Amino acid sequence: MHSLTHKSDKKFKLIHGIINDEEENKREHLKKRHQFANSLLIHFWHQKGDELHIYFDYPQPLIQLDVMNQDEVWKMVNHVTRILSTLSELKMHYLAINPKGVFRVYTQYQNQYVYKIADHFLYRPHYMKHYQSPQNYYKQEQVEYFKSDVFALGMLCLYCLGIKQLKQFYKSQFDYDLLYKTVSDLHLPQYMHEFLLKTFIKDDDVRPNVKQLYQYILQQNKQYKLQNYDVELQIYTHEQIMKQKSGKRIDGDQVELFNDSANIECTYNDLSPWCYYKGRVQDCKRVGKGELHFKNGSKFLGTFINDFANGQGIYTKGDFEIVGVWKDDIFIK
Repeated sequence: MHSLTHKSDKKFKLIHGIINDEEENKREHLKKRHQFANSLLIHFWHQKGDELHIYFDYPQPLIQLDVMNQDEVWKMVNHVTRILSTLSELKMHYLAINPKGVFRVYTQYQNQYVYKIADHFLYRPHYMKHYQSPQNYYKQEQVEYFKSDVFALGMLCLYCLGIKQLKQFYKSQFDYDLLYKTVSDLHLPQYMHEFLLKTFIKDDDVRPNVKQLYQYILQQNKQYKLQNYDVELQIYTHEQIMKQKSGKRIDGDQVELFNDSANIECTYNDLSPWCYYKGRVQDCKRVGKGELHFKNGSKFLGTFINDFANGQGIYTKGDFEIVGVWKDDIFIK
């Protein structure tokens, strides 16, 4: 895997990964998968032979960050509880609410960072034992995991606020007195202090689950007139990766363009549903020699005029090859 950096915004990066797809199960998964806001997003993928080329969010695990300020921690809480609430409605559970399993991702939407969890297709979640609820850690009783997640999120907040040695609480039995004193000594704003105490309720029956916690956070945002950190998936999808903030493509001799709206159906008769272009861009248009790739694995090499394939070119798909002439992406002979 390697990273791609936006030419006009050095903070914006994507990971380019290659997966072998001999059995085609991964490709079928990509066709059917549903993406969620606040989980690592696949921006684009295409197939080349037996390889799947996948371009997805550049994730920075929280363990790589310094101490976060209180506003940023609250933003992280909003983002992570939203996706956990969504997953719980689907009876899905996330096992890695810890500094290795929660990520900061830079987006070009208002030049801000957002917080996401891993996608199981892209990353194997990292398990860290000192982010479990006491019921889970000491195996005292049957665990309700959606409430254990709430406790883990509280511990993650402590870590982000500078309390790095969480194992101090996990003694022969869990030291709640030390935990509550630690929260008090942080002198947090009232809304965050109340939030942490709610995540650290001893009794599993009383502690909220992730869905209830998300509703509580929305109430806190309203009561304390805090910024609403709600996020929508379309904010973080991009029709083209190499794109100026103004919406214009970057000119150059070897520019990569990606088209998220491309569909899987494509024939040589119409090249408009391309998903990847590499070649010359001038005045924000594809010109000169270039190549197109399509989601069905086919490829086109030819000449471009005024942003369309015009002139002679070669279209290939597996063993099939046709040499012909195209006008404005349409095959004519």
